Amino acid sequence: MIYYSMLMAFVFGMGALKNDRINARDDEPIWKFAFVLLVFFIGFRHHVGMDWNNYLAQFERVKGEHFSQVFDYTEWLYYLTMHIANYLGFDIHVANLISSTVFCIGLFAFCNSLPNRWAGLLAALPLCVFTFAMSANRQAMAAGILLYLVAHWYQYGVFRRLVFIGLASLCHTSAMLMTLFVILELRKSVYIKLGLAAALFAAAYLSAETMDRFEYYDKLYGLRGGDDQRKVVEASGALAHLLFNAGPGLMIVISWLRGGWARGLNRLLLCMALFSVALIPGAMVASTAISRISMYLFPVSVCFFGCIPIWAKTKSSSQFVYLGAGVFLIAVAVFWFYFSNSGFAYINYSNYLFISSETE
Repeated sequence: MIYYSMLMAFVFGMGALKNDRINARDDEPIWKFAFVLLVFFIGFRHHVGMDWNNYLAQFERVKGEHFSQVFDYTEWLYYLTMHIANYLGFDIHVANLISSTVFCIGLFAFCNSLPNRWAGLLAALPLCVFTFAMSANRQAMAAGILLYLVAHWYQYGVFRRLVFIGLASLCHTSAMLMTLFVILELRKSVYIKLGLAAALFAAAYLSAETMDRFEYYDKLYGLRGGDDQRKVVEASGALAHLLFNAGPGLMIVISWLRGGWARGLNRLLLCMALFSVALIPGAMVASTAISRISMYLFPVSVCFFGCIPIWAKTKSSSQFVYLGAGVFLIAVAVFWFYFSNSGFAYINYSNYLFISSETE
């Protein structure tokens, strides 16, 4: 876990230096270095992540296809990265590098909108980066597009928001659920919004049925009913993912109700905070599906920690709170690597740039 620790220590140190200076941006070269470092850390990972073998098998299948067949996939924008890598004579690592670049562009754009962007980045590392972006390639690419959209939400109109969501859904269809927040922002009556939201969820369900997505996941995980079938809808660790966003989300909502610091946040982040809390009961019924949805709610926890200089009020308390937050986030990473049922797939990190050809 030494490489993860070094990365977290670097980001934590930069956040500590900037925590008493709201919106400090005099470290731009180091911020850009961190961007490149994270892109390479994620993109050139080697045999890391629960989905490594799945994507490797998909890449082998792509190698036998013509470039034009990329459009045979529903989520063809992601598979385009594989076809590009294969067409240029590279392997899965270059496809991963492309998707990690898209993810990091969105992540850094959103963190850059926060009072302490390093604190926001630190909050993203344990679950959003290490366990999500370093495994779920398609959804991480979609999340990167949506993070960029969230960072520029109020600079765009409805049409451009839908374009970004459309692009993200071509990486992972679950990104279409972000349309819910477009609906909530419409200047229409509550009844019209409820009707549109109901239509959205109905369309999402019918789309999944039409494209045999449920059958796809059954085959992917080798399940055929009975007790094993519950694994499709129940995933250990999913509740932890959700609570990582719902906890900060609840504190944001409480602060807003009390007229506190959260009143300075925009409506989108408040709606996302409310949604993260509202998803908790659903995790008891279909934790895998809820976990997938919660991946798009990481802006809630990232925003909460990135706003420490705002809600901690004084400089001295801000540094104390930031220290406590850093210890908590490092503890989350340690717990996930050593005690989760999937930590073994991540903890022994290796990078393609630093391995010999004999160990491939």
